[in-house]
Amino acid sequence: MYIIIYRLVDLINNGFGLRVLIVIMLGMIQFIFGIDSLAKVVVSRMLLAMPSFAFYLILIIVITISGDKIETTGLKTEKLLYTLKMDDQGFVNENPSIQDQHNDFITFLEKLRPVITVSRFVSVNRNLLPKLLSTIATYTIVLIQLNSMKS
Repeated sequence: MYIIIYRLVDLINNGFGLRVLIVIMLGMIQFIFGIDSLAKVVVSRMLLAMPSFAFYLILIIVITISGDKIETTGLKTEKLLYTLKMDDQGFVNENPSIQDQHNDFITFLEKLRPVITVSRFVSVNRNLLPKLLSTIATYTIVLIQLNSMKS
């Protein structure tokens, strides 16, 4: 069952990894246009960029929450398997073949945990949003400094 879940996540990564990267990049570009318009005080261009930025931001948040849920479920499954292994009275410790399969499954789970990635470059989880926000904040600060130097 777990191998099916892992292969499904791998299929999602292969099929949609580039598309997730494009969505994140489009969201960043839309926000950069909005910040740039705000710094230049071009209200009409800023108003055009904000609705599409809001759409991409919501899409990025939904993708991030989904990726985090998949990764968290993998961690919970791993903890559950360790709990079963430590149980002295459990079914796992009675049968040696089941114990071997259980150990193999734990090893497999440690090495190949399902994680949604952006083209196998950045994992999409709850740590992605602060990275994006810090990147946007850094760009905003640099843009404001460059525009103040021009004036």
